[in-house]
Amino acid sequence: MTRQDIALSAVDRKGRGLEIGPSFGPLAPKSEGFDVDIVDHLDQEGLVAKYKTHGVDVSRIERVDFVWRGGRLADLLNRPGHYDYVIAAHVIEHLPDLLGFLSDVESLLKPGGVLALVVPDKRYCFDCLKPVSTTGAVIDASLNPRATHTPGAVLDHFMLSTKLNGAITWNGDKTGELRFAHQIEDALHLLERAINQPDEYLDIHRWHFTPSSLKLILIDLRLLKRTGLLVV
Repeated sequence: MTRQDIALSAVDRKGRGLEIGPSFGPLAPKSEGFDVDIVDHLDQEGLVAKYKTHGVDVSRIERVDFVWRGGRLADLLNRPGHYDYVIAAHVIEHLPDLLGFLSDVESLLKPGGVLALVVPDKRYCFDCLKPVSTTGAVIDASLNPRATHTPGAVLDHFMLSTKLNGAITWNGDKTGELRFAHQIEDALHLLERAINQPDEYLDIHRWHFTPSSLKLILIDLRLLKRTGLLVV
């Protein structure tokens, strides 16, 4: 199966969809006939400009319907109960308020709608030294919602990110030399930026999961009546 097939395995491909943050790698491209709206942090022109020097195929970047610059996703779209499915690949680990995002997605989905997530496994990427996130931390973040990351979260990201044999991701069977990805001076500089410019968004991995730990958090949130979403 392809990456697309796995990600969309529970999705009705003929339904009305929303893809969040596809950047240059949409999983449900309009060009392939998917009836989707796209949300991203820049419009199509801005994304092309951002990635044209990154060695990727910018022709895959599609028209962006909603530009999300923070705030509640549900407020930006204002389309309750509108979508059969929502796709978010490599998105949730970056969000300051994970539960707020899940709540917004739930409000945007039709009854029986599907949220399809693609999420990095912390064991096989630069997050390997970071502890798995907990349900309590997700609840705390939702009670103190922010548009940017806390200074402590920024520090943890830049102090603990690693490379294995010079790579930031790897297969499970790889061994070799594990090194920190950033210098202490860089971490200090970014910590001070996060403290002194609290409204500036610094892009980090705020949440760290294995498949089982993410499933447990989602089940916990359901049992705690914080979400109506079910793990399927």
